[in-house]
Amino acid sequence: SKNARKKDVASLLQEFIATSDSLGWDALNLGRCYDQCHTDTTLVELDAGVRVVKSYRALCAQSYIVTKKGARTMLDYEKTLGLPEDEWRWRAASQQGALNYYSITPRLFTQNRQKDGLHKVAQRMPECWDLEKERREHEKELKELEAADA
Repeated sequence: SKNARKKDVASLLQEFIATSDSLGWDALNLGRCYDQCHTDTTLVELDAGVRVVKSYRALCAQSYIVTKKGARTMLDYEKTLGLPEDEWRWRAASQQGALNYYSITPRLFTQNRQKDGLHKVAQRMPECWDLEKERREHEKELKELEAADA
């Protein structure tokens, strides 16, 4: 039921939050996409098979948990780098060692991109990214759009 799912999500969120001190994360992505999952390093496995991982390039910032220290770091990087999006600031800060930005897998949340929405293309937002496969599928979608516009 819907209430049971909410309870399950709430329980999972509490488990994630409880790992902040022990794992030392400043931000935790709950809905990553286009990551290179083959490079993941598992930090801990929680109930229900959900893992907290250190990942290479977690994109999609629609759902995350951030600590106060993480929020301060992100705001500082906005000032120094002028980067507007959370995910780009996080990546820059984490790649420079100023922020511990981790992910969960499997992801808990996804984006809902619809064809007539902001992004114009009904797009799958895969958690993990296979560059060649995605390039072929993206080219196919673009050709379909061009054909529809012609």
